[in-house]
Amino acid sequence: MKSKRLIILSLVLFFYTISNAQKNQTSKTKKPNFLFVLVDDQPFDAVGYSGRYPFLKTPNIDWLNEEGANLENFFVTQSICSPSRASFLTGTYPHIHGVNQNNRHVDPKWDEFEPYTGHLQNAGYETAHVGKIHIAHLKGEDHIRPGFDYWFSFIGQGEYFDPQVNENGKEYKEQGYITDILTEKAISWLKEQRDENKPFSLNLWHKAVHQPHLPAPRHSDLYFGSNYQHLLMIPIRRRSKASLNGSKMIQDDNLKCQKNANKAKKKGE
Repeated sequence: MKSKRLIILSLVLFFYTISNAQKNQTSKTKKPNFLFVLVDDQPFDAVGYSGRYPFLKTPNIDWLNEEGANLENFFVTQSICSPSRASFLTGTYPHIHGVNQNNRHVDPKWDEFEPYTGHLQNAGYETAHVGKIHIAHLKGEDHIRPGFDYWFSFIGQGEYFDPQVNENGKEYKEQGYITDILTEKAISWLKEQRDENKPFSLNLWHKAVHQPHLPAPRHSDLYFGSNYQHLLMIPIRRRSKASLNGSKMIQDDNLKCQKNANKAKKKGE
């Protein structure tokens, strides 16, 4: 009887060991997911944790800085929209992929330089692009770039309020504020549309904070009444002069800022 119990116990331990070994092997070979969040025209130090702008609150970006890695030594080859986006996708320089300026007629040489998402698809990934692309101004299904299973984007700079969008080749006007729309689309794809048995690669490329700086209605009054109000909405080339002079220039820019806030409120009504 004892020998039978010993055999049964040995078999249980054997299968338990095999099962754990298989789980460990699976965990070792599990492919990572990729989430690429891109914001537009945000200065590297325009974040809360930099301390440069005491009034600026960016709690989620600050959290990423605390929990992740912040690269402090970096270089830019061409800091304009279309070439940099094409470089992100192809992994090549602008003079190589062909998009060397913001040109509504030019796309990267996709046949020569497949986007990295295409390589991920070949490796079993499900891919999605949600947000700004700003290369050739194509319409309908032609707007969908290679290497993506799901596509939600818009032509050119897009619009902050009630934008015209392209979802998998279908064009329509979406109601709402662009940052909210893109975020909700990304979350919806992650939670409801993708194949959960596959690893994923998701681009969430925002339009914000590109000028004209129109906030969501809920944020339209965020900084009014603060000691830094006069710096808001002033072009960078004029900020230092404005902050030193305290002159009519500041009053004029305050008026522009108020008009933009009123516009945002009106859109939200």
